[in-house]
Amino acid sequence: MPLATLTRLAAAAATATVLLLTGTGVAGAAGSADLLNGLGSTVNNPDLTATATKAHGNLSVTREIIGKNTGHAGETLTYRTTVSAADGPARNVTRIKELIEKPHNGTYLTEVSGKLTYTDATGARVTDALRPSGIGTVTGSWPVDAATGATVVHETTYQWNDPNVGLGPKPPCSGECPPVDPAALNSSVSVDVTGLATLDWNPTGVLASCTFDCSNLWPLAPVLGPFSMLTSQS
Repeated sequence: MPLATLTRLAAAAATATVLLLTGTGVAGAAGSADLLNGLGSTVNNPDLTATATKAHGNLSVTREIIGKNTGHAGETLTYRTTVSAADGPARNVTRIKELIEKPHNGTYLTEVSGKLTYTDATGARVTDALRPSGIGTVTGSWPVDAATGATVVHETTYQWNDPNVGLGPKPPCSGECPPVDPAALNSSVSVDVTGLATLDWNPTGVLASCTFDCSNLWPLAPVLGPFSMLTSQS
């Protein structure tokens, strides 16, 4: 196909993409968040640690990402912290606090929802929903017991936000574009338990990253990337 034709096709596709992103010029066009959500990430990044466990007295604290450890803007990221007893005396968890590393003034992640699952005084398992404004810290008194199998499970969900969405420049990448932004997010967890000192686990080493393209014109890269590759070979 002649280069002039490729140029016209790429320009037309780029214009259509801009219209979709801005929601103008196309009847019922989706906004940028909807478009990015539709792109979707499909796999975990195996180079990012998705789970880790730390011993604390007779307890075991496991930090993990449930589902994908990468995501596009508009998608969600879910963390789970589980406190269980390996042996020894029963204890009560009185506080769990997580802190997600948020570069760029916190624009990467926004709190969405959370829940806490524990064993109540009757021996029944109970799940309480947490408000978005307070999903990172929970306080109370919940048993952890190896004999009964009682555990405390703290789950939090965030939404990815891309501060670079749009046509503004992004720092160029060297070499081939990686599948995810190289600046992976880390997190910390602290746990207060009766009879033990506070566990300050910082950082946990459980990593996540928002999926970006390295093009300076992302999100036009799906259109412009193949075009630039063709023209560079002509």
